[in-house]
Amino acid sequence: MAVGSGGVGGGGLAAGRREYEVFQVGGRPLWEEVTDAYFRWGSRAATGSG
Repeated sequence: MAVGSGGVGGGGLAAGRREYEVFQVGGRPLWEEVTDAYFRWGSRAATGSG
């Protein structure tokens, strides 16, 4: 599965963005990993740490 930034209308990648291969290792669902990482990043950004 390739992941990138589709932008408005979902067509292509935004300038300066890269496309990454995403794959699952282990039994934990990929979406759970993504949402956990997002909220960890968001909490660090909100507190100014990291």
